[in-house]
Amino acid sequence: MLNEYGAVEATRRLVNGEKMPEGFSRLWEMKRLDLTLEAGIHDNPKLHPLFDAQTLAGGWPTLG
Repeated sequence: MLNEYGAVEATRRLVNGEKMPEGFSRLWEMKRLDLTLEAGIHDNPKLHPLFDAQTLAGGWPTLG
């Protein structure tokens, strides 16, 4: 996916996708949602200009 779409578009597709990304539930079980793409985007304001409002507001409800 990364080679096909590039980093930003691949990230956007994973965050906005209907299907939970592979590994997300395992990170949730381990209480390590800080390691998800969603958290990485949310916690790094330098990345915000790369993504649209939908992606920045996206993420699974468990991220709070």
